[in-house]
Amino acid sequence: MIEIDARAQREYGIPGALLMETAGRRAWDLLAHTGVDGPCVFVCGPGNNGGDALVMARSAVEAGVLGVSIVLMRERLSELAAKQLGLCTAVGIETLAWTSDQPTCRDRIADAAFVIDGLFGAGLRSAVRDPGRAVIEAIGASPGRIVSIDLPSGLHDEWSPDDPAVFADMTVVTGLYREIHFTPGARAHCGELHRVDPGFPAALIQTAPDASRSARLVDRGPVLPPLDPDAYKSTRGKCVIIGGAPGTSGAPILSGIAALHARAGMVRLISDPETCRTAVAAEPSLMTGDPDAVVRDLRWADALLVGPGWTDATVDDLSRILSAAREASLPVVIDASALSLVAALLRDGAVGSILWERTVLTPHLGEFATLTGSDIAAVRSRPFALLRSFRETVPATVVLKSSVTYVTGPDGTAVVDGRTPALGTAGSGDVLAGIIIALCAQGLSPDAAAREGVLLHLAAGRSMVSTHGFGTAATLARTVGVVAAHHEVQAR
Repeated sequence: MIEIDARAQREYGIPGALLMETAGRRAWDLLAHTGVDGPCVFVCGPGNNGGDALVMARSAVEAGVLGVSIVLMRERLSELAAKQLGLCTAVGIETLAWTSDQPTCRDRIADAAFVIDGLFGAGLRSAVRDPGRAVIEAIGASPGRIVSIDLPSGLHDEWSPDDPAVFADMTVVTGLYREIHFTPGARAHCGELHRVDPGFPAALIQTAPDASRSARLVDRGPVLPPLDPDAYKSTRGKCVIIGGAPGTSGAPILSGIAALHARAGMVRLISDPETCRTAVAAEPSLMTGDPDAVVRDLRWADALLVGPGWTDATVDDLSRILSAAREASLPVVIDASALSLVAALLRDGAVGSILWERTVLTPHLGEFATLTGSDIAAVRSRPFALLRSFRETVPATVVLKSSVTYVTGPDGTAVVDGRTPALGTAGSGDVLAGIIIALCAQGLSPDAAAREGVLLHLAAGRSMVSTHGFGTAATLARTVGVVAAHHEVQAR
């Protein structure tokens, strides 16, 4: 964004003051649309982020908002911000400086109905120190609605949860989203995310050499190719699921039910006898198979899921099955217990023999930490970098699951900003794995099946809440079919 701003001025002759004015005006218009009344405090840093907040303060006064105040973190401002401060002073806005009148500044922030955070933006490179830290703490203590410009102040590319940062109710992004907006540890700081165009030329946005271009926000429902009107059970996709063990039989059963509701024509569960009996009782449409005949079943299948509840499996078990699947050119989804076995194989350098382009891995944050040999804190703070690094050595598509889900494949990373607590229930991941295998069996590429599967899973979770309230993974699995039918019709 810094580069785009500079090029807009240098190559297109757009004055920096005009970009700031446009950004601030549009940010205010978006905020005002949500309903704003006083008192409002605009907390400003010395740079462009503070300048945007000053434009918003002047816009608020022009809109008739009462009780508008400005709190400057420092009295010395950048040239553009200083010009905006002069305009604010000319229209009579109360201006206070933290360094010279801290008690009054604290009072204004504490009494505000709205606090607009314009302390730090994209230029921040390290953890905030005083006086910024103290101002962030004062903002955090305010009962008012907190609105951050670009980024909640304190967030930056190398941010860690130990660094101070504003918790915003809303973040108004000028220009492009940043990866930090969708990092698990930082996402909660951003609140509602909205974006405005500060007037950059479209060509700059389209050709910008920014690192975030490898990550794209996918903000839509699933798009499923319609089934052929003459489709029957053998052409709608045949799935094999290997998993389950005494005490964990529910996981592969949930995957199987979800696969059926995600339009698969036939699903065969290969597991221990107890799990197979439980599966047929729970859903008679599920077929069962003999573990000793797994190679034959893989020749029958269109896609394979391995891992849900497979707690008694060994590395040799997984290697044998994956080798047979690769020989049969089957797309494979690897989930749950099998992921720890994959991690062991990766440590032994056995990547090429087990994982290939038609493999999908579906780890949660902890499982991905194990796969990458890192820790969960690193995954929470640097998911994009770890995903890119992992893809350089492992050709598989990765679905990294959290409240924000990331699908990393040949075309970069798709970010799904789900934040749906109804999906945070035991077995929800098994349902997702079943959806993905069904879409693979219906002919979608593993990357597309993973992406559309995540979107279908999210849509099903939201539909379940609106229809039934919070429910179990079994309810979620059976909601998938209704949502899938709706989005298939839309795709025609």
